[in-house]
Amino acid sequence: KVTMPSFDGLAARAKETVNITLDRDTLQLASGFLGGNSGDPARDAEVAGIVKGLDGIYIRVFSFEKEGMYSPKDIEPVLQQTRAPGWKSLMQVRDGEERVEMWMHERNAGGGFLLVVTEPKELVIVNIAGDVDLKTLSRLQGRMGIPAIPGVTPAPPAAPAPAPQGSGGSSAPPAV
Repeated sequence: KVTMPSFDGLAARAKETVNITLDRDTLQLASGFLGGNSGDPARDAEVAGIVKGLDGIYIRVFSFEKEGMYSPKDIEPVLQQTRAPGWKSLMQVRDGEERVEMWMHERNAGGGFLLVVTEPKELVIVNIAGDVDLKTLSRLQGRMGIPAIPGVTPAPPAAPAPAPQGSGGSSAPPAV
């Protein structure tokens, strides 16, 4: 599990910040209003299944007015943690000052996922703690503040429940 520092210094320099912290208790509560009590048993089970093995979702986004307002040193305490045993690099893409890096921790050791995206005027860090696999990541995209994750194909939406059959009515298709 990656421990997120406060990033107070970055927040003070940024023109815009996003700080989403969903610990285990908050995730359970959030599942209630994100489909966990929707009245659709399939959707309720899907949302409950997504958050069941998670210990937390932590998202930090910092947008800066101009380039050079943060440095790699600002995020080194987070990146250094991925050098511990059990972490695997899934992707590293660097193009000049822009980079996208993803790591996943072995599930049998507490699990976890870390995404870091840096651009000259923006920094994004997504830390998902707990039992995380690529299927879970695909299902989390677009929910609870999780952005689209490069290289992870979004899960298809759940199929709608079949319409109840009417009694005594014809089920023949309409004439064309």
